[in-house]
Amino acid sequence: MTFGAHTWVYHEVSPKWRPATDVHGTLFEPVRTMPDMAFYDVSGTTIGYQSLAGRWLYLQVNLNSCDQFCNQLMDDLRQLRISLGRDQNRIQNLYLGGIRGIDQKALAREHPRLFYRFVETLDPVLQDALVTPRGIAPFYLVDPLGNLVAFYDDDYDLKQVKDSCRSGK
Repeated sequence: MTFGAHTWVYHEVSPKWRPATDVHGTLFEPVRTMPDMAFYDVSGTTIGYQSLAGRWLYLQVNLNSCDQFCNQLMDDLRQLRISLGRDQNRIQNLYLGGIRGIDQKALAREHPRLFYRFVETLDPVLQDALVTPRGIAPFYLVDPLGNLVAFYDDDYDLKQVKDSCRSGK
């Protein structure tokens, strides 16, 4: 796709709402393409990654047992999405990681809009896309074109992340 076509899709096809330019995370420079993969909804239905085009994605990555931090981050990202009110459908939360420590019935009840993919390891292409100077980050921001735009470390400030989302137009 040419630069002009990318620009047209980004400005005309993708939703007009966007997070603010200050995402309070660490920006990828240059952005990285998110590899294509399938996710699942809580009923087990396959969600093709391409069907998520046009939405901003928060991708939570956790390859260990889902501990208190993992569960809190999952709750925080759900609350961030809900706090956007009428714009909440323009963000989709994704979980990529291990199943250990996750109660699937509770996941379906507490996170009905979450799409997930349970993995124990990352394939090399995905590993290369997600790696940061500190390794794999807890969560990432993916733009509507499928580019990894930013990552957030363990010390993220939820209020700042929410403010970024709320102030974006």
